[in-house]
Amino acid sequence: MGDPKPNICKTVRSNLSLNGGGGVTASSNNNLYESYLSALANRPVLTKSITAAIITAIGDLLAQQIQFGKLLSLPRLLSFTLSGFVFVGPSVSLWYKWLFESLQPKIENSKSYSKLTTLLPLLLDQTLGVIWFFPLYFLTFEGAESIFYARPFVLANVRRRIVFDLPSIALMNWKFWPFVNYISFAYVPVHLRVLFSNVFSVLWNVFLCSRMG
Repeated sequence: MGDPKPNICKTVRSNLSLNGGGGVTASSNNNLYESYLSALANRPVLTKSITAAIITAIGDLLAQQIQFGKLLSLPRLLSFTLSGFVFVGPSVSLWYKWLFESLQPKIENSKSYSKLTTLLPLLLDQTLGVIWFFPLYFLTFEGAESIFYARPFVLANVRRRIVFDLPSIALMNWKFWPFVNYISFAYVPVHLRVLFSNVFSVLWNVFLCSRMG
């Protein structure tokens, strides 16, 4: 199994040669992008985990800057970053893999192929995905906080977040992610969907980190 692995690096190289030069900066950017695509093809889960950690860290840095005008809590930043690495990256990667690889045979047999290709994964992502993702994320984040704040793991904190934080987070999730994911599912290549979502996750994590921090 694993994410689809077309020879995307060769395609990028071909496109670059056709487009000609472009300067040192353009060449460096293209090499960086090509390296990312290569890592994504060869080690998809690890690459997406590192990406999620970086995006989550940026989100909390911005959130703390907005809230406090500075980086006030390093343990909080590290807690969000670790949660992004060990949970968000792998879980979202495997979840998208299941959505599009397990459902694809069923969708291909339908007369409404083009619509179901987008709408069925989107519906499942915003229902089942929300149900399993956030409680497990709260659990992971509590574990990370117990490490970086050097305190015991408190299961009651997880329950409190599920009862008091989840309703408002889920509501904002439904206002924000359906449009983003529709674009992702309909137009973005499968191997770049997690990266696409992570770009928008900067904005999402500003809200999430402010709400949970």
